[in-house]
Amino acid sequence: MEHLSQERADELISYNADTGSFVWLSGVKKGKKAGSKTVKGKYLSIGIDRHVYYAHRLAWLMYYGRFPDGQIDHINGNGLDNRIENLRDVSQKENLRNCRHQSNNTSGAMGVEWNPLNKNWRARIKVDGRTVSLGSYKSIEDAKKARKEAEATYGFHENHGQGGAS
Repeated sequence: MEHLSQERADELISYNADTGSFVWLSGVKKGKKAGSKTVKGKYLSIGIDRHVYYAHRLAWLMYYGRFPDGQIDHINGNGLDNRIENLRDVSQKENLRNCRHQSNNTSGAMGVEWNPLNKNWRARIKVDGRTVSLGSYKSIEDAKKARKEAEATYGFHENHGQGGAS
């Protein structure tokens, strides 16, 4: 449970919903950008009253007047882009259906991998905790197509799997 009120946040920082930026309104940092990148550099965090908050959660609070009910999904996959149009309040399940592909992915598509034993491309998708096989294909294009069709069938976000993880 988060303790910060919208009123208290508004006293200390300003949030620009169009740019996603935060600026300190008081203290020694008045007029300076608020926040710093998290350890892995994926998100921005801001310390207020001895608590650390993710900037995307503060953006939601300051724009809508309450913290999100679920998780905040960065629609475009960039965790540093805190423009309100890039944020949506979703369940964990929905959030996992809009992930960037991993940096160690060699096929360029989530759920598509080379099977050296059979010398073909295998397509799979994880749905509700279980892996569903989508078949084996001679071409990577066919495997990617099968994966994209399955993503649509199972309600994944259209941006799912775009770009590499940073």
